Amino acid sequence: MLNRSYAGREIRPLHVHRVTEAELVAFADAVGESHPACRSAAAAARLGHPAVLAVPTYTGVLALRAERVLFDDPDLGADPASLRHRESRITAHRPVYAGDLLTCSVRVSSIEQVGANELLVTEVAMRAGDEPVALVRNTVVMGGA
Repeated sequence: MLNRSYAGREIRPLHVHRVTEAELVAFADAVGESHPACRSAAAAARLGHPAVLAVPTYTGVLALRAERVLFDDPDLGADPASLRHRESRITAHRPVYAGDLLTCSVRVSSIEQVGANELLVTEVAMRAGDEPVALVRNTVVMGGA
């Protein structure tokens, strides 16, 4: 049973991540993205970008890393064996670039009972300094049926 008092709570510590060109190229390889701007700083610059840019779904992976502190918290009451990903929604405010220092805040948006299961919704807000980069909203299902 999930601890309902987590609903509305912002989880600390904040997750901070320096984005590297190597990880963006590796992610592009992993998802089959061949666009040159996702692989080469020179190609990205020809298109007006300051550095190699991330495939848009990269922020979803970073959000999962940031949420780790939540799911590792025993007071939440999450059973990793019963956790199932249901949905992710990514709202991009600007591209992610190699060299970005992203600060990710995790907030538990809601926890609700749905039949024999519980739905946990999180929001991971990513910023580069004061600039919003992305908001990733994840829904996971915990439980039995």
